[in-house]
Amino acid sequence: MSAKPDQKPQEGKDFKENKDAQGKPEKVDKQDSNANRTDNPLAGVTALLERYGYQLGDILGKGSYAVVRKAYSRRHKKLVAVKIICKKKAPEDFLLKFLPREIKVLKRLRHAHVLTLIEVIETNTRMYIITNLAESGDLLEHIRKNGAIPEPTARNLFRQLVVGISYVHGQDVVHRDLKCENLLLDKDNNMIISDFGFARDNLTSATGKRKLCHTYCGSYAYAPPEILKDVWSMGVILYTMVCGRLPFDDSNLRSLLQQVHRRVNFPSKVKLADPVKAVIHKMLQWNLAERITVDQLQQDPWLAYQDSESEKAT
Repeated sequence: MSAKPDQKPQEGKDFKENKDAQGKPEKVDKQDSNANRTDNPLAGVTALLERYGYQLGDILGKGSYAVVRKAYSRRHKKLVAVKIICKKKAPEDFLLKFLPREIKVLKRLRHAHVLTLIEVIETNTRMYIITNLAESGDLLEHIRKNGAIPEPTARNLFRQLVVGISYVHGQDVVHRDLKCENLLLDKDNNMIISDFGFARDNLTSATGKRKLCHTYCGSYAYAPPEILKDVWSMGVILYTMVCGRLPFDDSNLRSLLQQVHRRVNFPSKVKLADPVKAVIHKMLQWNLAERITVDQLQQDPWLAYQDSESEKAT
């Protein structure tokens, strides 16, 4: 899980949600509320998580209404991430809309490149979202720290993203908020897709036709001309990976709308092969009818190219 505590939850293969007899998330706030009656404000939190087999560790990130901490799961015998959300401080739409939507969507997704939700614990005052741990942070952090990613490494990471999104779309789900901050890296620097709070599922109606959604989601710089397509955002991500910067300036909406209609340019100081430029142009195509699909992406020559060991080492 990324250290972005104010962004939303996750799930997957080992999903478990504690429920009471009515099928609602279990309310276990007796120990949790003890935190208000002790010199240690975390005593109740620690005791509650210990009860469920989690030993809290270092803080990974903090926000205005949540904190993400590393923990050891005795049941799974591995390190995990625990997002602790304060209900009193969290926005109402987050608690009632985005968080439940993410959990609902992720119950359907079980894939190596999608973040796994292990458990959800709810009390009167807090929610605890336990996920697998993304030890290497998020893709944006990596780029900010190391600069543009070498093409062979970028190809491998992007290939994992394409495979993951192909699976997600195959489950009748569109992410709608793909960006570097929402792509995590595990200890081996493998790609993990996270943050499904803006996702939309059940896109196909009983008649087999695609449903349309008019809700705007995501960040302006990553926004596609039509909201239900993730490919545009994937083009922004690949450009950012190989160039070390965004292709569009989103500080001014009017200027941004003009930029996305034009063919994207590449920084002169960045030396890129023509095939990677070509695939980026295919994704950042304003005309939807001419934009490459995820299935076509998997067959693209640049993505299909197998790097030699010496190329991977560069």
